[in-house]
Amino acid sequence: MFLLLLLGGITLSGYQEVQRRGTSAARQLAFQSAAHFPQATHQESAQRLYAGHFDDVGLLDAVGRSRYVESDDIAQSLQIGAAPGIAADAAGLLLSLLEAGSALTGRKLELDAGGYVSGQVTAHLATQRWTPEPFRNLDLMLRQPYAILSDPWNSGSPRQVRDLASSLVPTQKLAELSNAWQALAVPLSLIEPTIGKLCLGLIEPDTVPEDRLGPRIHAVDTWRLCQ
Repeated sequence: MFLLLLLGGITLSGYQEVQRRGTSAARQLAFQSAAHFPQATHQESAQRLYAGHFDDVGLLDAVGRSRYVESDDIAQSLQIGAAPGIAADAAGLLLSLLEAGSALTGRKLELDAGGYVSGQVTAHLATQRWTPEPFRNLDLMLRQPYAILSDPWNSGSPRQVRDLASSLVPTQKLAELSNAWQALAVPLSLIEPTIGKLCLGLIEPDTVPEDRLGPRIHAVDTWRLCQ
């Protein structure tokens, strides 16, 4: 009885490992599709996912006789387009408002409402013949989805994020006046000392605000210096 409990625990951990690898394979499928990598045929892509994520000794059953997943037990599905349900309407409304606001900055907002990519990997678990009834005849199917956005907001650097986000910050055009503003801020700081810390149109996506790095203190001390 204890031996069956031990082997059963190992089997359940194997099922969880298949589920974990299925999520990783679905992530790879979605990322490759979002990056517009050359796509193989449906069956070739499924076999490639199996070879990269499921074809190793880590997925042998508890007695070492067979694999939890065979090569023909992996299937994939891919959806590229608008987000499902009410999310598509919400995204369309939000983008229309952002596009109208981008007219103030003179920069086009490069977002696509149909840039939703959803990849799903399905793994049909092989029957474990050595297990007792009723586990021997279980028909288990694991479906692991993964979704991302495939629009230009998936940028490769903080500079690209700053350039794209500038269409949402009307004061970004004032950044060109920063030199003149710093000279003017010197006499004005005699009246209001904190005015010298005012940054016109500053966008730093790779900088964590100081008020997020420690306990909250006085607002004057949390302003970001323009340096």
